[in-house]
Amino acid sequence: MKFQKFIFVVVVMLASAFCKADQWETFQVIPNYNGFIRSVSFVSSSSVGCVGADCGIYRTSDAGLTWNNVLPDVAINDIKFWNAVGFATGSDTNGAGLIYKTTNGGLNWTCISGEFPYGTPFSKIYIRSYDMVVIVSNQGYEKKLYITTDGGITWASYFSTYEIGIVSGFISSDGQKSYACTQDNFYVKNGNQWLYRNNGQMTAYSNVATYSGKVYIGGQKMYNGMYRGAINSTTDDGLTWQTEILNDTDQGICNAISLIWNGYWMKGYAAASTFTNNSITGKIYKMTDGQTWSTIYERPDKEFLDVTVTWDYVYFVGRGGEIVRYSQTVTGIQGNINSSPVYKLQQNYPNPFNPTTNISYSLPNRTNVIIKVFNLVGQEITTLVNGVMDAGEHSVNFNAGNLSSGVYLYTFTANNKTSTRKMTLVK
Repeated sequence: MKFQKFIFVVVVMLASAFCKADQWETFQVIPNYNGFIRSVSFVSSSSVGCVGADCGIYRTSDAGLTWNNVLPDVAINDIKFWNAVGFATGSDTNGAGLIYKTTNGGLNWTCISGEFPYGTPFSKIYIRSYDMVVIVSNQGYEKKLYITTDGGITWASYFSTYEIGIVSGFISSDGQKSYACTQDNFYVKNGNQWLYRNNGQMTAYSNVATYSGKVYIGGQKMYNGMYRGAINSTTDDGLTWQTEILNDTDQGICNAISLIWNGYWMKGYAAASTFTNNSITGKIYKMTDGQTWSTIYERPDKEFLDVTVTWDYVYFVGRGGEIVRYSQTVTGIQGNINSSPVYKLQQNYPNPFNPTTNISYSLPNRTNVIIKVFNLVGQEITTLVNGVMDAGEHSVNFNAGNLSSGVYLYTFTANNKTSTRKMTLVK
C-alpha cells in the first residue's frame, strides 16, 4: 500500500509539472479607459514589454501584471522591439506624425522624426534588426515606405506606393523578398520590382506574417453574402491561395496575426472581432497545423486589435484599458531528448555572446547528429554538425560575426528526436 501511494504521488507530481492547463488572465493597463490600445510588443522573449494606446505608451517589466505610463499625450499606432531597441509611431495632439525610439526596453523614448516634414503621418512598423527599420507612411499621394539602416539616424524613401494604395501591412522575409498588403490588394517585391498578385478574393487586408516561405494575411472576405473575418495563406508568393473563414455566421474581421516557432513546431494566433445586431465580440484564434484556425477565447463588447507572442505567453490588446494574457498548454515532454539522461544538449556558453559561443552535447552511443541554427522566423542560418559522432561529450563553436544582434535558436537532432534551445547575440 505504501508503495502504491508513493507511485501515485510521483504521477501527480509529474502531471503538475508537465500538464499545465490553458490559462487566461486579464490585467489593467489604463484604469477607467474606453479608448483603444492599438499595439503590443515585448523585448525578445522577456517579461518586459510596451503597449501603444491613444493616450501614450505604457510599459511592464513583470509580464503584464503592472504597467507604468512612460510616454504620455501621444496617440500611438504601432510599437515593435528588437531586443531592447524599439520603435513607435504615433501623432501629437495636432495629428502630426511622430517616430520614437528606445534603447533600454521602453523605459525612455526619444523623438527621432525631426527630419520629416511636419505633419507626415506614420502607421505600421517592420523591424528587421536593431538598426534596420521600415516605417509605413500613408499621406495623400505620398504613400511611402521609409527605411533606415543606421537605427533611425537617416531615412530613405523605399518606394512610392501611389500606384498600389494605402499599405496596411508590410514584411521583409529575408532582406531580398518583401510583401506588402493594401486595403484590398497584395504585392510581392523581389529585387527592384513590385508585382501585383491575385488577392484571393479578399476585400480587406489588415496585416501580413510569414514563416519559412509561407505567407499569412489577415483581413476580411465576402462569404455567403456577408463580410467575414478570414486568413489567406500562400506558399507561391500569391499565385494561389488557401482561405480559412474564421466565422461563417457573423460579420467580422481579422485584425492581426502573430507566429512563433521553437525549432520543430510552429503556432499562430489571430486577434479578431465579429459584429452582430449592433454588438461587438472580440475573438482569438489559434493555429497549429499550418492552416486551420480555431476559436480559443472570446469576449463580448471587446475588440482585439493586436497580438504578440513570447516564449511563455501570448498577449492581446484592443478596445479598453486591459491586456489579455494567455499561457499555452504544455502536454508533456515527448520529443525532447533532454528528458533522457543519456542524450543531452547543453545551453550555449557564453550566453549572451559576441560573436562566438560554444554548444556542448553528450551522446550515449555512436549515432548521427545534426545541429542547426535558425532565426526566429524559421529561416536556417547554418548547419554546425551533420554526421556520425562517437559516444561521449562533444562541443562545437558557433561564430555569428556576420549576423545582427538578436535571439537565435539551435536545434539538436539525434536518435530521431530533437531538442531546441535559445541563444542571444549582443553586439
